[in-house]
Amino acid sequence: MLDWIGIDERIGLFFACLGAIAGVISGTLKLPALAILVLLLFLYSGVRASYLLFPPRELENLGGDKGVVKRGLFSLLLMWFVFWVLTYTTLHHPEIFHPTQTG
Repeated sequence: MLDWIGIDERIGLFFACLGAIAGVISGTLKLPALAILVLLLFLYSGVRASYLLFPPRELENLGGDKGVVKRGLFSLLLMWFVFWVLTYTTLHHPEIFHPTQTG
């Protein structure tokens, strides 16, 4: 479907889409920080990448050095997504992390 787009452009589009989704989530949802953490950790655990050490023979089966880089790239982008949501929420909704006590 996206054969005319190179891998660099696909990665850039994916990165930009995650940023847009993170902006919508962190800007419109007023969830407690613990709920955001649990949700994002649940999402991350569902799609996490395994970090393995490969002998040189098996490196060729993955497509060489680029295959190893691509394997860990999705988890890097997902952690960036988590970091973005938590940072935005902390800066723009500090009352979520430090609720004022009433009474």
